[in-house]
Amino acid sequence: MEIFIISSDSYNFENNNLNVGGVQTYLNNLIKVFIEMKIKVVLLQIGQQNKEKIINDFVKVYVVKSENKSVKKLIKFAEQHANLNKDIILFSTSTQIRKNKFKKSIAIQHGIYWDVKSIHGIKIKSDLFSIILRAIQSYTIVKQHKLVSKMVCVDYNYINWLRTQITYRNLNCVPILNFANFENNYIREINKTKRINIVFARRFAEIRGVDLICKVMPKILEKYKNVFFAIAGNGGEKSKLVEVFKNIDRVIFTQYENSKSCEFHKDYDIALIPSVGSEGTSLSLLEAMSVGCACVCSDVGGMSNIVLDGFNGIIIEPNEELLFKAICDLIENEEKRTTISKYAMESIKHSFSLEKWKKSWIDLINNI
Repeated sequence: MEIFIISSDSYNFENNNLNVGGVQTYLNNLIKVFIEMKIKVVLLQIGQQNKEKIINDFVKVYVVKSENKSVKKLIKFAEQHANLNKDIILFSTSTQIRKNKFKKSIAIQHGIYWDVKSIHGIKIKSDLFSIILRAIQSYTIVKQHKLVSKMVCVDYNYINWLRTQITYRNLNCVPILNFANFENNYIREINKTKRINIVFARRFAEIRGVDLICKVMPKILEKYKNVFFAIAGNGGEKSKLVEVFKNIDRVIFTQYENSKSCEFHKDYDIALIPSVGSEGTSLSLLEAMSVGCACVCSDVGGMSNIVLDGFNGIIIEPNEELLFKAICDLIENEEKRTTISKYAMESIKHSFSLEKWKKSWIDLINNI
């Protein structure tokens, strides 16, 4: 059996490695699972010219030339080289799903991405018009969903949304929530200093809560002189963050490799994940929790599948007042911070471990 993975620009031929990004990180770990299962993988992506590369005995990468970046060309390539009854086509994101001839097909739904203020980039003020456009959008998503044998969902938010759109209950959904690579032997050291380290480690985008960070953290730094703040990552909103924090002491800008996220977060007491939309079971949240950061996250998408408010984190509506209040509460209440840290690590260990994620995927592939 072979698995043909439909991706976008996952493999970088210049660096001979997968590109940086959440989906790419997910695929990298998934391909490792397939190799462990002794399954051959064909990774397909669009490019300006045809290319191919043999990575190892189990993994090949093919670039298929397409001027209009047509996913259909990738599917056609897969159909021409596969055993359509035996092999599997895997869409790395649900937005890539197209009609295909494979008997076995899987797509990965990385979380609802349409819970934002605009529809296809257009901000709609009329409730009626918004409802009509959302209905059209929902119909398209449900129609795509029906084109695959199994839809792997990284949270239950999408599954519950789907139930509100249709009357039948045979949803062909398989919930496999995201993971963090928990270290079983890791114990967070008690902070014996009065210094509090806070981190915002995300892609710098409006939907990731950049505006909230710009409004709230200057006030936190002004109020608490023992607070130090790290802004880790990159993205289109970086200039906004730099402008707000460039003259504020105790703030650093930094970056880290995706594979070293857990190691990076060990140095921080509090992690902020104040997304305003388009969020699954956030890897940033899981990785921070895995090493005992006390996390403040928003009640967006799949993060409500991870955090129980006051137990293993703080979960809030994404607004300025509540974010400020939550951060202050954790800074001032060491006992609460320590308790949340403990149960955050326990939650990852038991419910969001790499081992559990791998087993779920192995079971799916073996039984599809």
